[in-house]
Amino acid sequence: KETLSLEESMGLTESTLRLATLAQESFTESTKYLTSALRGFKLEMSDADRVVDVYSELAAKAAADVSDIANAMSRTASISESAGMALETTAAFLTQTVETTQESAENIGTAMKSIIAR
Repeated sequence: KETLSLEESMGLTESTLRLATLAQESFTESTKYLTSALRGFKLEMSDADRVVDVYSELAAKAAADVSDIANAMSRTASISESAGMALETTAAFLTQTVETTQESAENIGTAMKSIIAR
């Protein structure tokens, strides 16, 4: 298990609070979303701001909420990484699907997971 320095912990906390604000989710839910992306893509904790930035930028350009993108990603991250997909590519696919179908993030994340697995 990885031990974080005080500086890393503070940075991760700030990123999580930013995600919670942008996604209008609880700190607990935002922690889950952020952790699943970081662990799923085997990123460093210092990449937390990158994850939040990707979600925020995509949501600003599409009819998709940060919450939906993060939720769908939480179901897709590890299999996407295993298939060689980058965080940004996966997030763009998920955002486009959310925007186009207006299906729930849970359904989209699960469907994308199945598609990638095949």
